[in-house]
Amino acid sequence: YLKNDTLISNGKGSVVSCAYVTNLYAFDTKVYNGTYGFNFTTGWATIENCVVSGNSISGICAQSMNSLTLKNNVIGLDESLSKLYSNGVGLEVSGCSSLIIDNNVISGNLGDGFKLTCNPNLIKVTNNYIGTNKKFQDCGNGGDGIFMRVVNGAPSINPSSYENANFIGFNKGNGISTANYDSEITHNYIGVSLLGDAMPN
Repeated sequence: YLKNDTLISNGKGSVVSCAYVTNLYAFDTKVYNGTYGFNFTTGWATIENCVVSGNSISGICAQSMNSLTLKNNVIGLDESLSKLYSNGVGLEVSGCSSLIIDNNVISGNLGDGFKLTCNPNLIKVTNNYIGTNKKFQDCGNGGDGIFMRVVNGAPSINPSSYENANFIGFNKGNGISTANYDSEITHNYIGVSLLGDAMPN
């Protein structure tokens, strides 16, 4: 259990199994972690209200997990949402049964914002800003906003309504890239802000 503005920046990153993490800074403006902000290899994790930025491979990497919940985090920017402190990839999920990603800013990363290469039994991706911040400014990821390549199944990015939409814009690659032709992608703002201003990917 990690909380209360702890700073993780030891040049190695962290390997964690079964954790509840809140109000944490996993970044350093001077010395990047050598690999990951968090590297979850099994079990479950909940990360809330954290800044996870400046890590050379991925801000958060999840492998073979039962569940991962991310809420109210900043991944790739500073706390003010105005300066880029890029991770290699913002969020990378290669194995997870239950995945909830809600109200995060995943922007400013060198590669993809969110890379998904598994098909969770439960997936909810809602209220996120990917490639932009909450003022709809350009903080694009260097690759795709969301990149999905899944062998079995077809994960969907489908909030229940536009009130829970994801805002995906300014990414150097595609807004959403998927090889799964039957993925359901609905109720997202892709390349446009809530006010109708262009945010081209």
